[in-house]
Amino acid sequence: MGTMAIKEAFDWVIKDPKSVRASSTVIRISDDMASHKFELERGHSASSVECYMKQHGVLEQPAYLELSKHVEKAWKDINQDLVLFQCFSHRLPILHEQEISCTKVARIYSRMLEK
Repeated sequence: MGTMAIKEAFDWVIKDPKSVRASSTVIRISDDMASHKFELERGHSASSVECYMKQHGVLEQPAYLELSKHVEKAWKDINQDLVLFQCFSHRLPILHEQEISCTKVARIYSRMLEK
């Protein structure tokens, strides 16, 4: 069946590390920017792009530029946590052995919050 996650891995995720939050930011904003025009055509306007435009009174291009900065900062946070993680990976061997990406950790975290 494969390797099961150990309790320490879930304890780490539940502590809401910066890289988990940052992964969610990267996923959400990147997805919103990629699908923004398509979603508008379908009549769905609730996206981070639309929210930013309305909140700050800017057009689409400045909103994309600013949201891209948020994504860039989130990647820096992920990388910072990964450096720390590598230094202490002996504490979470299942994550190290399976090389679970931040995206997968973010999905696990999101599923846990939904329950």
